[in-house]
Amino acid sequence: MARYLRLPFIAAIDPNSVADIPGLNTQLQRPNQVRINHRHKAPQVTVVPEARRLADLKAALPALPLLGQDLAITAPSAIRQASGLGRDA
Repeated sequence: MARYLRLPFIAAIDPNSVADIPGLNTQLQRPNQVRINHRHKAPQVTVVPEARRLADLKAALPALPLLGQDLAITAPSAIRQASGLGRDA
C-alpha cells in the first residue's frame, strides 16, 4: 500500500514516540492511525489505510500535497505494539 501511495512505510513504531493523549485508548480499539513525535523532525501521522478507500486516498494526495507531507503508512500490529496492546502481560 505504501508503495502504491508513494508514501514511506513504518514497520515498527517506538512506543516512546507516541503521545499519550486523552481519547487515544478509544482510538486504539481499532488501530488505524497514530501520531508519532520524532526527536529531530516534524511529527508524523502513520495510517493503516482501508483497502476500499485506497483509490480515494491516492487521488487526494496530488490534489492536497500538504496531506502527504507528514504522512506514512504502517500496519495495525505496529500501532498495537507501540501502544502496548500487542505485548503479552
